[in-house]
Amino acid sequence: LAAGSSPDLPALSSMGYRELAAHLAGDMPLADAARRIKNAHHRLARRQYAWFKPGDPRIRWLLADGTEEQQAEQVLAEHMAKVSA
Repeated sequence: LAAGSSPDLPALSSMGYRELAAHLAGDMPLADAARRIKNAHHRLARRQYAWFKPGDPRIRWLLADGTEEQQAEQVLAEHMAKVSA
């Protein structure tokens, strides 16, 4: 923004950019911007949870426990074994 970029640019349309731009312009307190950003992320998470049901057999969920890469490699190996058979 300090370099002259408009907050209306498509690249700045992701969640949070508009609110932070409004805060930096003095149009919104930081607490309000943070609240709006959190609400937007919460709404997105709820929509994703509705789209991607935990019991859907087409989805292979990975645990966020630090072993995501190994889990993904295992899923890929299983898929490749099925495709090659």
